[in-house]
Amino acid sequence: MDYPIGYHRRGLRYLNKYPSLDFRKSHVVPDDVTIAAGATVTWTNSDSVAHTSTSDASGWNSGTIAPGGRFSFTFQTPGTFSYHCAIHPGMIGTVVVR
Repeated sequence: MDYPIGYHRRGLRYLNKYPSLDFRKSHVVPDDVTIAAGATVTWTNSDSVAHTSTSDASGWNSGTIAPGGRFSFTFQTPGTFSYHCAIHPGMIGTVVVR
């Protein structure tokens, strides 16, 4: 399920059962998401250029996600996890795991 809501930087925050983040027009939509431990987040590239989902720490790195591609990661541990697009460093977001 996709939830194409919010905007770059400080957008709307939602607690989703099936969280999905969307790359679109050089923004991550929504940029912040709150999930339960054990949930899987899926990033979908709906843009016309490639993107990445890269943890600011050493949590995950999607590699290049081509237009139309997807990347999923399961968050097992509670905490706050910041990430960015390695190709477009201004594209940032946060996953809060409770």
